[in-house]
Amino acid sequence: MTPVERAAAVATLRDAAALVERGWTQGAWARNAAGNGVFYDAPDAVRWCAIGAIWADDKDRRWGALLALGRHVGIEVSAWNDLPGRTADEVLAALRDCADRVERGEL
Repeated sequence: MTPVERAAAVATLRDAAALVERGWTQGAWARNAAGNGVFYDAPDAVRWCAIGAIWADDKDRRWGALLALGRHVGIEVSAWNDLPGRTADEVLAALRDCADRVERGEL
C-alpha cells in the first residue's frame, strides 16, 4: 500500500469500528431497529456486520480496508463475521487491531 492508501484503510477501519461499537450483527450487512436486514447505507441502519461497516465508509477508501481485514482474520470476512459464537467484542477488536497493523505497515 502507498502511504495514502494506508491512511485511507486505517481511517476506514477505525470508522467501521465506531459503527460496530454502536451495534453489530450477523447474517446481513446491516439491520434496522426492528431487526430487519437493510443495506449498509440505509438511513435506518443501527447495527452492521464487519463488511457492512466497511462498506458504509467512503467508496474510494474501502477496498484496502476490506483486503487488510481479510488478511488479518485469515479467512473471507463475511464468513468470519458470521461464524457461530463470534461476538461483537471480537469483531470490534479485529477492526481496531487491523487498523493498528495497517498503520504500522504490517498488512
